[in-house]
Amino acid sequence: HGKTTLLEWAAAWILLRHPDWAGMYITYDVRKAEKHSRRIRSIFVENGGQIKPDFNTIHQWETTENGGLLATSRDGDLTGNPAMFIFYDDPYKSYEEAEDADVRERLEEKFANEALTRMAPGGMICIVASRWHEDDLSGTKIREGFHHIHLEAIRVDEHGVWVSPPYPADLGTGAVWPRATASELETFLG
Repeated sequence: HGKTTLLEWAAAWILLRHPDWAGMYITYDVRKAEKHSRRIRSIFVENGGQIKPDFNTIHQWETTENGGLLATSRDGDLTGNPAMFIFYDDPYKSYEEAEDADVRERLEEKFANEALTRMAPGGMICIVASRWHEDDLSGTKIREGFHHIHLEAIRVDEHGVWVSPPYPADLGTGAVWPRATASELETFLG
C-alpha cells in the first residue's frame, strides 16, 4: 500500500500548507524515524518549503515559520515539543514485540502520557501499523473510538486467485504518492 510513503508525503504536504505547524514522526527505531524525516524534509524543500539553516538536523528541523518536524523512536523524548500532528508509523518492530504484554503496556503508557499530552488543540494523531495483536496500540485506540481504515495487504477472490486489494475511493490507487508534486497533493488531498 505504500503506507509509510503516504505518511512522508502527508507530513510534507501539511507543512507546506501550514509551515507554522509542528509535527512528530514516531516509529519503533530512531534510525528509521530519521530516515523518514530526511525524506519528508527533502519533499518539503523540493516543493518550495523553507528550512531554518540554524535549526536543521535530521532528528529535528524547523521551517522559517517556526513549524517543523521532530523524528524519534517510540522511546524518544517528546517532552517540550507540542504538535499539531503526530504520525505513529509501525510502533512495533515485529510480531514478537506486539505479542509481548510488557512492550504493549510501555507503548500505551508512553502514548497516553507523552504523545497525547503534546497535542495542540485541534491536532491529529495517525497510527499506521500492521495488526498483530488485538490489544496492540491500534486495537486499544480503535476501541476508544479512533477512526479506523483497514487496507488489506493480501486478498484472494472466491477462486483463491490473488487480486489487488481494494482502495478507498478517496485514496485512489496510491501510485501517485512517489511522483506527486505539492500542487498535485493539494488537489488530491483537498
